[in-house]
Amino acid sequence: MTKVLTWQPNDGPQTAFLSSTAREVMYGGAVGGGKTDALLACALRWANHPKHRAIILRRTRPQLQEVIDRSLQLYPVTIPGAVWKEAEARWRFPSGAIIQMGYAEHEKDILQFKSFEYNLICFDELTSFTEPMYNFMFLRNRTKAEDLPLMIRSGTNPGDVGHEWVMRRFIGSVGTRDLRVPHKVYTEEIELGEGRKAAKITRQFIPSRIWDNPALPNREEYVAGIMASMSPEDVAAYLNGRWDMLAGAMFKKPLTQLDNPTMLDSNYYVVRTIDFGIDDPTCVLWLMYY
Repeated sequence: MTKVLTWQPNDGPQTAFLSSTAREVMYGGAVGGGKTDALLACALRWANHPKHRAIILRRTRPQLQEVIDRSLQLYPVTIPGAVWKEAEARWRFPSGAIIQMGYAEHEKDILQFKSFEYNLICFDELTSFTEPMYNFMFLRNRTKAEDLPLMIRSGTNPGDVGHEWVMRRFIGSVGTRDLRVPHKVYTEEIELGEGRKAAKITRQFIPSRIWDNPALPNREEYVAGIMASMSPEDVAAYLNGRWDMLAGAMFKKPLTQLDNPTMLDSNYYVVRTIDFGIDDPTCVLWLMYY
């Protein structure tokens, strides 16, 4: 019997993402890089292991539907006998493996997963989640099977409520020593206390762009539409993965150039600044120096 190849990763970033052994890996950073398919394939990797438990998370139920629809196309033809349980929002495989589909619209909703354990946790569009939501899921990242690695995988674009913390955790500060090298695995040692040996957590960012995804139909027309309708800053962010260039999310000039200092007397002066935020002006600062 001839086996039909139903899906394979694109050469380059998508393959690197699926082969990484780091504990935390973020993939993407620009639109069109094949993030959702990569996460679906990652969750399917251990579908023949009876104790495999994975979850794919989106922020809202409507957003999750896109992931479910794609899994309905991919999973049954890849693993014969895979069954989608709508009432449970999960896939069950002949081996006994389970892939859960979940969402947490409000920050407290993440607590609904507090009694579960998953060897693999996937966040689709990580920047739509808050940092406490992401950190909470480390409590659920465990397994009773010694041959199943603990992994947290994410795909995302710049922007949204989590832009700042995701950038800080995986990319670093542009133009500083904190800027992280793409693809490089960074190791953080965690002291466990009580004389125990320190443990290590590894973290990696694998960037991808639309040009890394040849399977996307009408790719050139899609890119042309973005370039014709968006600001240069947003084109740099969404198409080229420039996290420091999102329009409205950062100052276009150094802080001290936003407004000339106002001298109150020979000892004091004030600098006025505004943080434009992601969607609208949100914060005005009056800084007094002396």
